[in-house]
Amino acid sequence: MKTNFKFLSVLLMLTMFVIASCKKEEEGDEIMMTFKTGSGYTYSDITLQPGQSIKIGITAETEKKKDPLIRFSISESVNENAANTILTRDIETTKFEYDFDYTLQDTITGNKHRLNFVIFNRDGLSKEKALTITVQ
Repeated sequence: MKTNFKFLSVLLMLTMFVIASCKKEEEGDEIMMTFKTGSGYTYSDITLQPGQSIKIGITAETEKKKDPLIRFSISESVNENAANTILTRDIETTKFEYDFDYTLQDTITGNKHRLNFVIFNRDGLSKEKALTITVQ
C-alpha cells in the first residue's frame, strides 16, 4: 500500500512539473513582422503629392522551422473600399525581407490609400502591417 502511495505521489509530482514547465505558446507571437525604419524607408502614415514615390521595407520571421513563412502579399484599398492585390509571392523560409517601391498615381486630394502587407505561415497564421497614404 505504501509503495502504491509513493508511486502515485511521484507520478503526481512529475505530472505537475511537466505541466508547470510547459510554456504556453502564444500563436499571435509566432510570426514577427516589422517595417524597416532605416534611411530612405517610409514606415508610418504619410501625405504625398501625385507622382511622388516612396520605399517601404518589410522584415518578417518565425523561429518555427516546421511552420515556415509560405506567402507574402500586398494589397491596396482606396477610401476603405475593396482591396486590390498588388503582389502575392509564394515563399518557404523562416526569414523574409521585401522592399516595395510605391508611386502615388491618384490626383484626387484627400483620397486615402491603405497598403496592407500580410505574411502567412504553413499553419495558416498571419501577421499584418499597414500604412495609409493620403493624397495632398
